[in-house]
Amino acid sequence: GIDRHLKDSGFAGSFLLVQSTGGLYESAQAQEQCVRMSLKNLPAWGGTTRLHRVVGLPAALDLILGALPPEESETDVVHEPLIADPYVLVVRKSHPLSRVRVPSLGMLAKHDWVVPSHNLPRRAVLERFFATLPVRPRIWLDTNSSGTMMAALAKTDCISIASSTQLMIDGPSDLAVLPVAMPDSGRMIGITRRADWLPLPAETAFLEALRRTAPVP
Repeated sequence: GIDRHLKDSGFAGSFLLVQSTGGLYESAQAQEQCVRMSLKNLPAWGGTTRLHRVVGLPAALDLILGALPPEESETDVVHEPLIADPYVLVVRKSHPLSRVRVPSLGMLAKHDWVVPSHNLPRRAVLERFFATLPVRPRIWLDTNSSGTMMAALAKTDCISIASSTQLMIDGPSDLAVLPVAMPDSGRMIGITRRADWLPLPAETAFLEALRRTAPVP
């Protein structure tokens, strides 16, 4: 048998893994393979989705499923994009800015914000965006909890940042996206693997299941 441990840290990684597990199970059954998967969610700041080979002692890292770097920085790895997952600004549908066709930077700076904690990637993106505003806005709530952030947005006229996948999975129906361009708007979720990696049949089936779940146009 083959034992595979999958660890994910982001909303998009979790979504892709959950959506693809059915295809992986069917492929394993067709090949009469005994594959056991363990899926554990890690904090976003702990890395991205990690697929470890566990045969006896843990071997080298094979795959990372998560946000791809904006530029190629290493020659010994291969990046394969799967889905676009840009960051967006979010407010409740009754927010005054939701009725503005294109909110100005000055308008955004006048409202209070709910922000992710400093150890989350979204906070770094938001800090770069704050640097483009005429004045730094007031932070009303700083939280590492997605649920708390969504609840605060639904009850206040604050603004926050979320990834498109996070909004789709966790966002209540009474939230709206502001038509404002954000840094890292070309953010992609995908697979990062070693260039010399030779996948086993079960791992090949896992990759194929991921690609079927999230084909890139």
